[in-house]
Amino acid sequence: MRLSPPLRCDDPAHQLHGRPGSHPNVIVANATHDPPTPLISALSVWLQIPDARLLIADVDGHQSLTQSRCAYEAIAHFLHDPTSVSTTTICPTDPFRSYSGFRGH
Repeated sequence: MRLSPPLRCDDPAHQLHGRPGSHPNVIVANATHDPPTPLISALSVWLQIPDARLLIADVDGHQSLTQSRCAYEAIAHFLHDPTSVSTTTICPTDPFRSYSGFRGH
């Protein structure tokens, strides 16, 4: 449930300085409803880093990792073995919106 309408972002998407090159050990994670970091900015950064992974979680707020079990598990797998995560991971809304693997729940 989105509590407020999407906010307009006046900042352009980030442009990385120089040529970052291929980095298979990078994952760009973003929530679908994150006013401070619009999804278009995450996509822009991801497209600039060849071989990087992209994770999009259908959650509200700035913390996709703690708001989605799917995101938490995908990032945990990525940290263990970056090749174990597909190029793109889309995490749908799930019933674990207050999930926090950090506290053992």
